[in-house]
Amino acid sequence: MTIPGKAGRKRTDQKDDWPRKVKEAHRLAKLGLLDKHIFGALDIPQAQYYKYLNENAEFKEAISKGRSLGVAKVAQELVEQSDTMARQFYLKVHGDWMEREKRETLELKRQDLELKALIASKLSPEDAEEILTKLYGKKALTDGK
Repeated sequence: MTIPGKAGRKRTDQKDDWPRKVKEAHRLAKLGLLDKHIFGALDIPQAQYYKYLNENAEFKEAISKGRSLGVAKVAQELVEQSDTMARQFYLKVHGDWMEREKRETLELKRQDLELKALIASKLSPEDAEEILTKLYGKKALTDGK
């Protein structure tokens, strides 16, 4: 209800408008819109949007499920196409996906660091440096510096 002569946003009763906002937030999240676009489309202030997101399980679930369904839908459509590059790009950006080779490389780097730490902790610095230099072909504990 607006008061004549008063500027500002028209107030609506949240109870009456709430189911529509939740449904619309779900639909927009499913389309892949960012938070800033969702609260803009819902015509609610940013602070209010994040308050809903952090304090209201129904709203948070609507956004989360919408985003998941959107990623699943696009991923399914890309699988049906033969455009591998588009599939990989979309899943990297929206699906927290990484290529197997990259994942394996990160795992090897982690194991490598654990091995260096183990050798360094069990041997004198000179002995550790000698063994690691033989393994890696450079000064491993000082990264070749």
